[in-house]
Amino acid sequence: MLPVTGEEDDQMHELEAIDKELAELQLRKAELELEEQGERSKLGNNRDHEADLTWFESEAPRGGIYMLPHVNIDEPPEPQIPPQPLIAMEDLAETPGYTQCPTCEEYVVTNTRKKVGELAWILCCLCSMFGGVAGCCLIPFYMDSTKNFHHHCPRCQSHIHTYRQW
Repeated sequence: MLPVTGEEDDQMHELEAIDKELAELQLRKAELELEEQGERSKLGNNRDHEADLTWFESEAPRGGIYMLPHVNIDEPPEPQIPPQPLIAMEDLAETPGYTQCPTCEEYVVTNTRKKVGELAWILCCLCSMFGGVAGCCLIPFYMDSTKNFHHHCPRCQSHIHTYRQW
């Protein structure tokens, strides 16, 4: 016989504690079944009482572990239904919109980013050609009406749509 080390000794104590708890739970289960049979005979067909016992048996902790209800994996998942009306990708404007991402096919509220568009560059060139003084040709870069709004998916970060105001 091999000598027992400290770690193996701890494991043995843990196993003994688990066996003891299991025996106590089996004894308690037998007591509950006897009580249940006795109460059923006294109460007759009381459906509320049966529902209470079913809840107790399914939700009670078992040695510190809660038992979850059975889930049937064979059934296909229910289709995802959007909670609010969808906006077509072509109709997305300056503000974030609720739409379906074409890449990940999830229903999302888009993230928007403003970026300088072609119109700002055209206006800058025109302003400088007609005598833009003291940096007035830079004004179009600070105007929101000359910017494009890029919509991105918050989950997969793919580009969904670019909204141009002109």
